[in-house]
Amino acid sequence: MGRSYRDAPEIDGYVMIEGQAPVGEIVPVRITGALTYDLIGAVDVAPPLTIIGPEGIALPGDSKG
Repeated sequence: MGRSYRDAPEIDGYVMIEGQAPVGEIVPVRITGALTYDLIGAVDVAPPLTIIGPEGIALPGDSKG
């Protein structure tokens, strides 16, 4: 189980991770489903995507920085 960086421990639900993840580490998780208050996901081992804007400019959140 884990939390997203936006979750508050006393208020928000959990991210339940399928499979194994290191305890105490921050790992990328791809969300695969949702319950009433919680999310379900799996550790994401895919390389990061590069997002290119209409002008060929790399957008925030891409792997080019």
